[in-house]
Amino acid sequence: MTIDVVIPAHNEEMYLAKTLAALANVNQISNVIVVDDGSSDRTSDVAKLHRVKLVTLRRNQGKSAALMAGVREATSDLVLMLDADLGETAIEVTKLIDAYPFGDDACIVALFPVVPGRGGGMGLALRVARMGSRLLGGWQMTAPLSGQRLLLRSTLESIFPLPYGFGLETAMNVRLGRANVRLIEVQTQMDHRVTQNDLRGRIHRAKQLTHLVMAIIRECFH
Repeated sequence: MTIDVVIPAHNEEMYLAKTLAALANVNQISNVIVVDDGSSDRTSDVAKLHRVKLVTLRRNQGKSAALMAGVREATSDLVLMLDADLGETAIEVTKLIDAYPFGDDACIVALFPVVPGRGGGMGLALRVARMGSRLLGGWQMTAPLSGQRLLLRSTLESIFPLPYGFGLETAMNVRLGRANVRLIEVQTQMDHRVTQNDLRGRIHRAKQLTHLVMAIIRECFH
């Protein structure tokens, strides 16, 4: 089975090049699709320096819209969703690929190393996402907010449209769980930016929690 990578990217010029360079060393990947989600920096220019397919959105529409735009350009059997800021650790996608049970309908989700105290958050959003994923979708998850996922393109398209905002992954968990898609979480050494415990970080977490609650409420009636 062939694999296309879809990377939503908004103002990621600082990290995207290393991410794409790492993926270039993964033989199992057929195509890499970068969706520039209305960036105001050189994200598109960085993507053009690599052998990828670039999709450009004129204005910022959010990760969900960027992801769906990228999937519409995919042609492979499997889609590997990745964040743009993985850098050199993007090479760890080989662990997700190796774990995929070909012939089965599964969703492989990457686990990141746990670093106590990193970021300074209280983990409330994580607990809410776990609860919603378990109660509504039946998925008992360690990392319900992880955006690094490998699944059949047809399965991913079957749960479109995806909701706007930080509730994206939780909504996916619920919908895929209800569809009896097999969950496999895989430990990796992936790393990316972590929201800090400053004013900006607290605002981000409050917004994330609000989006999560709204997504869970919507999925109750989906």
